[in-house]
Amino acid sequence: RDPEGPPLGGPSGLEDLSSRLPDCPRTRWDSEEVDIESVQAQYRGEEIPDVLTIEAKEAIEGDELEWLRANREDLKAKLLKHGAVLIKGMETSKSGAGFRRVYEALDLDVCLDPIHTSGLRKFAIEQDGIYEEVNKPGLRQHYIGLHNESTTNRTAAFGAFVCFMPATEGGGDFFVADGKKILRDMDTAVLKELYDKKIRISVSNLDFFKPIIQDRGLFGDYDKEVLVPRAKEDLAKAIGDTVAPKFDMDLEMVWGADGANEGYRLQAIELPETPINRHP
Repeated sequence: RDPEGPPLGGPSGLEDLSSRLPDCPRTRWDSEEVDIESVQAQYRGEEIPDVLTIEAKEAIEGDELEWLRANREDLKAKLLKHGAVLIKGMETSKSGAGFRRVYEALDLDVCLDPIHTSGLRKFAIEQDGIYEEVNKPGLRQHYIGLHNESTTNRTAAFGAFVCFMPATEGGGDFFVADGKKILRDMDTAVLKELYDKKIRISVSNLDFFKPIIQDRGLFGDYDKEVLVPRAKEDLAKAIGDTVAPKFDMDLEMVWGADGANEGYRLQAIELPETPINRHP
């Protein structure tokens, strides 16, 4: 690969998927009447397998794509058992075009990202249905690893990820958050409280309104009691009517929910949802 060029390379030349990708499937909710103590006891009494790691150079003889086709049903069964399968050292997937051939050899369905309409996730190679991981300058101070995107409305049951180049500033390691192990190991009382109260997730923080609508004291208490609240109400409605629908989520626009920016932060927050859902 050209070290100065994009590490993933160009399109594969296979059928163009740009206008053929279906929407991400709807989330299948099955979260009622979860007996948390019983589920935790079950998981604590059984062995939950770790991520299955396959060294390609040791396991694969001959053509990699042929090996994937011959073993795909076994790999899918192991994926269900282990939760994740890591194939290390494969040559074919070192380019975007090769990665497409890999997921086609595994007969994996491809679809739009769950938050595709938000514009937060952009394509790396649209013709091959390959997205770039979240890569925004404003998020560089946050830890955001490769993850299965999931919302109240849309969820991809499986995800395939590939790294085209090593970390440029050190690190680069990822850990796998195993849902069963998290549920097993969490404090029971805390988990019950989260399940009973449900959770809300802030999906967007807008901090740029403060210079426009802040209390300047021009009209005394009238600014604080009337003008600022009215401006906040109108802005929240305008953003909720125009921007929020792009996320394909059920959102509420809330001012100052986290106390940041002196109450002038407008947050798009998902409606309450359960933190536990049975796998479909």
